[in-house]
Amino acid sequence: MLTKLMLFLTLVTVGPAFGQIVSLGVKAGVPTGDAFTPDSVVTSLARRYLVGATAELHLPFRFSVELDAIYKKTGFDSAFHSTDIGIYTDHLTANQWEFPLLAKYELKGFGPVRPFVDAGPVLRHLTGISDTSTYLNYFPVVTSGTSVFSNSQEVQNRNSPGFAVGGGVTLKWWHLRVSPEIRYTHWGNNAFRTFLAEATATSNPNQTDVLVGFTF
Repeated sequence: MLTKLMLFLTLVTVGPAFGQIVSLGVKAGVPTGDAFTPDSVVTSLARRYLVGATAELHLPFRFSVELDAIYKKTGFDSAFHSTDIGIYTDHLTANQWEFPLLAKYELKGFGPVRPFVDAGPVLRHLTGISDTSTYLNYFPVVTSGTSVFSNSQEVQNRNSPGFAVGGGVTLKWWHLRVSPEIRYTHWGNNAFRTFLAEATATSNPNQTDVLVGFTF
């Protein structure tokens, strides 16, 4: 009985202190830019949403360190049609994970409203790649077919380094923090590149997202 009482008192006293040091929660938002560079034969399949988890370690002097795990669905359709050669299409989808590790500084605010800025490195990782290619050849004889790949040549880099900067405000209410933010990311290499004739589209190296975090 005494042991259980001591454990309960430990949780009651340490729990709130831990909550002041580490915040855990979720993030959701929308990408605002194009996932691919413009091209007449490429149509982006990137979804207009993002979701993920977040953890923030609070440090003295209004500094903190934030680690996110953000999920997006991405991909593209591309097509090439020649009256002399044939018709070629490509349908590629993938899961895109982003892991930003951000240094964060909270500015002096007004009551529960605290502006902040953050910056740091990001890793992009692709999983669940599915690439379906179809063709209809006119010359020298009519042939057609479909191929499905899990390791497509359209995928240039499954892992991409990047750097992110952002800013927003944190609204504090009791133990809940609501943090809307605008974040810009520049990627160091291409995730995708199309190889159909006349197609020159690549994944966009510049990315802007609007996010809202809910942490406790």
